Amino acid sequence: MKLFIGTYGKHWYSVDYSNNEFSNLERFEGQDHSCICVRDGIPYSISENTEAGPCYLTPVKGTDLFISSNFGDGSVDLIRFMKDCSLERKEPEPHFLQKLQFTGDGPVKERGRQIHSRIHQVLEFPLKGIFPDTDGAYFIATDFGADRIRVIKLVDGRLEHCSNLDLKAPAGSGPRHLVFNVKEKLMYCLCELSNELLVFSFRDSVTGIVQRIDTSGLGIDGTFTEGPAAGDLKIHPDGRWLYATRRLVNAGILVFKIKDNGLLEFSSFKASGKHPRMIHISLHANLEGEDIMFAACKDSGIQVFSLCSSQGSGYIGKQTAGLTLPEEDSPVWVQPAEISAEQFRAHS
Repeated sequence: MKLFIGTYGKHWYSVDYSNNEFSNLERFEGQDHSCICVRDGIPYSISENTEAGPCYLTPVKGTDLFISSNFGDGSVDLIRFMKDCSLERKEPEPHFLQKLQFTGDGPVKERGRQIHSRIHQVLEFPLKGIFPDTDGAYFIATDFGADRIRVIKLVDGRLEHCSNLDLKAPAGSGPRHLVFNVKEKLMYCLCELSNELLVFSFRDSVTGIVQRIDTSGLGIDGTFTEGPAAGDLKIHPDGRWLYATRRLVNAGILVFKIKDNGLLEFSSFKASGKHPRMIHISLHANLEGEDIMFAACKDSGIQVFSLCSSQGSGYIGKQTAGLTLPEEDSPVWVQPAEISAEQFRAHS
């Protein structure tokens, strides 16, 4: 399996992973290419080291367009790339088609966190029949700075903010990342500032928070001397388990059981390297095992642990592999390619 690694640093990377081993590490120039998006096996990224501060890149299905989530200035950009960053071995050349600016703030002004809107993630909204019918597509964005979940419509190549459809998160929560439970018409939202895991329901066209979980002390004995910070979350492909990273203090991965009604129940905690960020869950090629891997930012590495979800526990086992990058590059993002390692090398 070919993986791409985004970093805070001077480079981004590609690497092969198979049978609990990393190989063929390649390094490419690119300052603070912290997020990587793969389309047709080709990685696309833009530098976070700009005024806009893009930290997430989302492909628009059925088009050649992307939407960037801009943490720095609280906007989203509609982008078409003129070149990709792997085949040309240099930074991509995005063509910015439209900027959609958001406004708002929150109560946590320390270090400028909520002095204005800050968009952290944009995802296509996968639930049908919830929002008014449109010829285009709906997207949903976490506004970390204003404690809002923004609703965006893309029609005829233009982005539009549907402000009347926005969802409110608790004041000072700082919504960061989302995943959807399509079957149960639920959305799970991990909040960085409050360390809450929120469950939003869209059943019967009724939106609202139906569950709030404080994750800050789960799996930990004793009290905190300083605050943790929630990171990323992913649902296992079997739909029965949700995994969330906790950064800074008592870093690790929280495991939640997804109950029959879609609500969450804390199951276990696995300590990890420092500052775990993006999660990727990988089934082995022989389907006899599976891994959970993530970027341990402050340890300059990728960590891989075995998973036992097939045994009905969702339990994270021992560490089975690891990859250390140069200290100048702190890994933030791990993203699998949609083509094999051999195809990537042949194509590039």
